[in-house]
Amino acid sequence: MKLTLKKTLLLFLAASLLFACDKKEKEEVQVKEVKATSEQSKPVTMLDVVPADTFFFSGGLKPAPLQKVLQWSDKNLNMLQGIDPAKMLAVAEDEQLAGRRMLSQLWLDYYAMMLSPETELPQWGIPEQAFLTSYTVGLAPVLLRVSLNDVPQFNKKIEELETKAKISTQAETVGQANFHRYPLKEADPSVDLIIGVDNERKHAVFMLDIGVDSEQTIAIALGQQKPKKTLAETGRVEALQKQYALDSSFIGYLDHQQIITALTSKEGNSIAKMMQTLSPQVQQEASVFQEFLDELQTEGCRKDFENIGKNWPQTVFGYTALALEATPSHIDSLLVIENKDQALLKGLQSIRGVLPQYVRNAGESSAIAAGIGLNVQNIAPFLTERWNTITQKEYHCSFFKEMQEDAKSQQPAALAMMTGMAQGVQGLAFSLSAVELEAAEPGASPMPKSIDALISLAVENPMNLVQMLRGLAPPLAELQLSADGTPVQLPLPLPLSFPIMAAVNGSHLTVFAGEKSQALAEGLRSETLDSSRGLMAATFDYGKYYGLVGDLIAQVPAVAAQQNDAKALLDAMKNATMRVQMNMDATERGIEMKMDMMATE
Repeated sequence: MKLTLKKTLLLFLAASLLFACDKKEKEEVQVKEVKATSEQSKPVTMLDVVPADTFFFSGGLKPAPLQKVLQWSDKNLNMLQGIDPAKMLAVAEDEQLAGRRMLSQLWLDYYAMMLSPETELPQWGIPEQAFLTSYTVGLAPVLLRVSLNDVPQFNKKIEELETKAKISTQAETVGQANFHRYPLKEADPSVDLIIGVDNERKHAVFMLDIGVDSEQTIAIALGQQKPKKTLAETGRVEALQKQYALDSSFIGYLDHQQIITALTSKEGNSIAKMMQTLSPQVQQEASVFQEFLDELQTEGCRKDFENIGKNWPQTVFGYTALALEATPSHIDSLLVIENKDQALLKGLQSIRGVLPQYVRNAGESSAIAAGIGLNVQNIAPFLTERWNTITQKEYHCSFFKEMQEDAKSQQPAALAMMTGMAQGVQGLAFSLSAVELEAAEPGASPMPKSIDALISLAVENPMNLVQMLRGLAPPLAELQLSADGTPVQLPLPLPLSFPIMAAVNGSHLTVFAGEKSQALAEGLRSETLDSSRGLMAATFDYGKYYGLVGDLIAQVPAVAAQQNDAKALLDAMKNATMRVQMNMDATERGIEMKMDMMATE
């Protein structure tokens, strides 16, 4: 019995050990599989070839719908339809330097690609959806790195362009990449256009070689030498995409701190090192710049500029919407100049004024509309606070000390008196819908035959402002405006064939002519001073605006005769179906600019 029990225990122990070993082996296999799967699922980007200290970056975490974006732009903007490629070709053929002829041929082919991307992209070996990245290697700009799906086709296209440009170059090799060099400048320091292919990654690269550390710079740009640290290792682009809710295919930034480091140090980053090498080469051409650089690199200037960089670290930009299939289709973008100075941002927010809806959301009426939002009564306090900050701050750099002395001699009290005359004003805006000119004799200035336009002034008490204007401007002394919005014709010294009307519409003093503008003016009655605030806004309808400009030119024979070259472009642009809306504001993140491009078809 004891022997049997002993054998049973031994068998159980052996089975347990075998099970444990088998389990461990399975777990190790599973871990390896998970790790391999994780590595395979990690998104492919171009960030692993971009130096972390690039001062400019534009690219994405996923391929951009390149063909669809180009088709959308050509269809709705229509600008390229009016350009004559024959004239561009003449310019290309006149270039003496081979590199410039090649550059001109590239531009001609880019023009063809914009007109017919579905045909031209395959001719370049570029897929419909492609990674597109621009960045810098030190001072050398990588103008474009683009993914390819057909490397031989790309090489064939470059050979074709060389033939057209009457150029013959020998391919150079670095690692698994090959490239061609096209001189753009005769004198030293040289500047060459480099067109190469990173064969390992199947990327085409267009860059400028500025003649400093060329071998290493080209190797890094072509992905054959790893940068000291890559942008992929920083996680910076991913963080910006998340922070600003940007579309993953287009994210960019301008790094102010890297630029400051480059200017105020000799070896602070790769840009600074290249500048030290480049500086003696350009010293004879730019001795003033060298003196400026020497001053910047003093300890005092370095400290002051670094403090500025901390408050203004970077400018971030990118698409927030790429809705090419929506109705209406639109592309929305955002640019933020980041600022960490909360006192400054609070001051900027205090002077934000009124931007009426006919500017921010112009609808179908205006060819162009724009407005400035300024709360005038807060301008003097804001500038006084800024003046105190600048004049009391301790600076170490001679540039800022001179600026400080100049500021001390400019008292803000005079400005306070000026703004006091416009007390209560919170914004100025205008809209232009149509204009027509009278026929005029040769050499005479034509007078307007009709106009449809609006100017509005947002003000806390419009009637008080009217009373003040009547006292300041004698022609307006007889102007009788009522608060109920009844329009009154303005007494003007110019003889016009149409009336210019004025009216108080709610909190807005309006001056207008034309039916559309009268409707916009009356619509302001429902807009309070708190309903729509910001610093600046504009709306631009390409088709309407260029149609307006083209018609005006045609109505003045003398001008039309001088603008024959522009006629084809204007005729094409008046058929554009795109409206652009822009807004600028001060937020807790900094100064923000939004631009929405919308198809109007």
